[in-house]
Amino acid sequence: MQIIGLHKNIYKFSSYTLSQEKLEVHRKKYEKQVKNLNTGQILDKPTIWV
Repeated sequence: MQIIGLHKNIYKFSSYTLSQEKLEVHRKKYEKQVKNLNTGQILDKPTIWV
């Protein structure tokens, strides 16, 4: 037996999960820099914001 397609909710859930994982990676990547900016500390090296 072969599955030809899945219910649209599966695709929506998959898309949502992947976007949350990407956001979490982004959060972890910039967490230290944001904390330094919020506390008013000077960053060790210049940051290039893209």
